[in-house]
Amino acid sequence: EAGSSQWMEAAVNTPLIEGDTIRTATTGRAELFVKDGSLVRIGKGSTMKIIAVEEKGLQVKLERGMAYVVAKGSKDVPIFFDTPSAAIDMTSPATARVDAYDGGISEVSVYKGEVYAARQNGRMPVRAGERLLIKADGSTPALGGLRAGDEWLRWNDDRDRAASGNYAASESYAYLPDELRTYSSDLDANG
Repeated sequence: EAGSSQWMEAAVNTPLIEGDTIRTATTGRAELFVKDGSLVRIGKGSTMKIIAVEEKGLQVKLERGMAYVVAKGSKDVPIFFDTPSAAIDMTSPATARVDAYDGGISEVSVYKGEVYAARQNGRMPVRAGERLLIKADGSTPALGGLRAGDEWLRWNDDRDRAASGNYAASESYAYLPDELRTYSSDLDANG
């Protein structure tokens, strides 16, 4: 929790606030839901800090590890995703993976849509099918193709497939306000 030096075990549906930090164990994963239906998943051995939670957006920093972000692309609720060497803006619909390695190296892989990586001289678009490698030493970022899928990507693809279409098909979906529809399957499963 923000302001605490003690780590505690997370419980399902714990609301997060500015200053909270999420750390996953070597076999852990976490999934965070954003009010517009976007989500951020972090993989094993990762640490991510919640920088800002506001009506008009979310800012997080992946200090180390891996994250998978599905941004619904609401201009009203953008996602700002930082690493030790990169700042990524997600203001349109996009699906991306962000890896933060030791030594200040970050990798941004975009599977759908487009994200922007901040640079000293402006913003650089990273489009679907592209991977950007950024080093903390200030060298020119390298743009290339996506790397082969791994267990983390397959797990996220499975989660995305399971979630697609489930919301509208759930029993409670039609009765919920827009900001709660993302959670309709949870409500159905838990009475």
